[in-house]
Amino acid sequence: MKKIWRIIFLFTAVILAGMIFYLINATAATSGLEISVNSTEHTVVMPYEKSFRFIATIKNNGNTTEKVSVQPPEPDAVPKDWHLLSPVGQYELTPGQEINYIAVFEPGEIEFQEGVKCKQGKCFQEEETVTAPFEFSWEGGSQKFDVTVVTKHLSWKDKKDDLSNVNLSVVDKNTNKPISGATISVILASGMEQEEAEEEGQEYEIDIPSGDYLKKLSDEYKIDQTNKGYFLQVSRQSYKSYFESNWLPKEGDSEKTISLEPLEKVGEYELKKTINSGFCIWWIKASDDNKFFAFSQGTHGTPDMQSPDKTKVLLTDADGNTIWENTTGGECWGLDISPNGEYVAAGCHDGNIYVWDKDGNQLWQYKSGENSRVRWVKFSPNSNSLLAGPVENQPEKSGLFDVKSGNLRWSFFTGDWLREGRFSSDSNTVYLASANGTLYALDASSGSLKWLGAGDYYIPFMLGINEENSLAVAAGKGRTFTALNLANSQRKWQTAVDQTITAGGMAKNGSCVGATVGGMGYGVSKDGDFIWTRSYGGVGHNGVFYTKGGDYSLFGGPNPTLFDSKGNVLWQREPDKKIEMTGPVEINTGGAYAVWVSDDGSLLILGGDDGNISFYKGEVKQGKNNYSQLTGPYAEIKAVPDEEEGESPEASLLSRLLRFPIWLILTGVAVLLIIIIVVVIYIIKARRKKSKNV
Repeated sequence: MKKIWRIIFLFTAVILAGMIFYLINATAATSGLEISVNSTEHTVVMPYEKSFRFIATIKNNGNTTEKVSVQPPEPDAVPKDWHLLSPVGQYELTPGQEINYIAVFEPGEIEFQEGVKCKQGKCFQEEETVTAPFEFSWEGGSQKFDVTVVTKHLSWKDKKDDLSNVNLSVVDKNTNKPISGATISVILASGMEQEEAEEEGQEYEIDIPSGDYLKKLSDEYKIDQTNKGYFLQVSRQSYKSYFESNWLPKEGDSEKTISLEPLEKVGEYELKKTINSGFCIWWIKASDDNKFFAFSQGTHGTPDMQSPDKTKVLLTDADGNTIWENTTGGECWGLDISPNGEYVAAGCHDGNIYVWDKDGNQLWQYKSGENSRVRWVKFSPNSNSLLAGPVENQPEKSGLFDVKSGNLRWSFFTGDWLREGRFSSDSNTVYLASANGTLYALDASSGSLKWLGAGDYYIPFMLGINEENSLAVAAGKGRTFTALNLANSQRKWQTAVDQTITAGGMAKNGSCVGATVGGMGYGVSKDGDFIWTRSYGGVGHNGVFYTKGGDYSLFGGPNPTLFDSKGNVLWQREPDKKIEMTGPVEINTGGAYAVWVSDDGSLLILGGDDGNISFYKGEVKQGKNNYSQLTGPYAEIKAVPDEEEGESPEASLLSRLLRFPIWLILTGVAVLLIIIIVVVIYIIKARRKKSKNV
């Protein structure tokens, strides 16, 4: 009998040890990931806010590498007039790494009807509630968040209280004499409202909601904007514009005096040559000496612009003479010319990477995959390497090629499409910006990871690397300029803007410019402060170019415009043409789709949506500037487990038990029954023995 009991106890001990071992390992495998979100409920207060950014921070606290997949809401989870920008890619995190997932909710415009709010021809539902699910899954676990976004409309011009009545005086900085005829514009940070001051004699008057009211709204509704106050712009022909960000006028009556400095520089240009390429120009890229220019064709696929089966890649000189043109399959969203001007590379929608020499001879071609549209190519500063993605028939992989041989040196898992990439000046480090919002720094020789960081850009349309200030600045659909430290990927600053930054650039001093599909243009300092901001209108998908010296930025769109470093208008193709605001789809079309300007401002190149490539030559010189200086027309809560959100402890315990494999549950029940039987037998035997003794 004793042998039987020993066998039972031994069997039970082995089973219990196995269960304990499994539970320890299962816990280690499923508890390593921590996901926190900024909010799962938000009210978009129009017109003071245009959208809501849902931010989920994913951190690997475990001791093994974790791969996280995100399932965003289905398209029908939000009304068809809404815009929901949500990445679909994967994240691979080693122990200790942390990354952000960004999704943007923007209430959409609808046609006029009863019960809707209309302003300047744009109509919105008076109040609307949308709930959309996001699910994060990894091996051994998952977590789901239901995000609810509510729209609310507050009065603007009809507001009767919390108002600021400001009397503004505009004077000449040199003479201190009053200036008449100035335009004073006050723009909400959302870009959704613009008010102009009325001129009364030698003063200007404006009535707007006070700065205290704006701050109260921002605190109450947790408005995610860097600029809590207004953008103030004062413009006058022949004067430099005055820009002020985060202007918060006090409630009641107040006065403000603004001094304008004469603008004594102007651009004069003459159209020298036009090439009709036959289809919309997507990119313009130049060799370091500005002697050779490469052009590719493509479009964002608007309803009235259908892509051809074949497109062209062209190479010209600075006078607009075509050196060669080659045909590719489908649009080419990836384009670059080597710094030494010896090679041209294109990445196209037919899944191919093409490389030609300066005479147009194809050196090699790489097939990325049947359904792998190549969206980025970039030569290294020494012209020996080419970064491209995707590779190996995987949209989540990017790679580095040897330029001469076409050999793929290495590939790297980026989790989603490569949409931007750069090199360090010595070509030893390569920076990859993935469409999942992650920025990677890799060793160029081995492809090994140096660091990864949360770029918060979702899909990046701009990436600037500035070694002097140790800056990596990315911008895109995340609606921010986000700066990371080049040394360790730690965030330095983040500046939020009104809408998707569709195009931009960085100068050697670390400053950036960018334009949004909301029609706004921005200049941002190396510290993330606004230098200038203005209503502009559409710029075209790649219609912003910023010179290395930071002296000039050229914006495209229906009326291409050259600005100086402070946002002053130096030249326009059509002087003072008014550009009406349009919807996000149309705002990237019309006019110049891609632009380029030389560092000294002597050459402007415009790539039109009509396929025309226009070469303008001239200069920025001393002289009277007669342009009006007007353009265009106008936060973290930690995610708590379900039981902390109201689920009963009993339900929580049951839900946790059900996560274990069925064999483990049955084994546990069997062990428990054996223990109960043993205890019952022991008690019965003990009682019998006791009764015999009595």
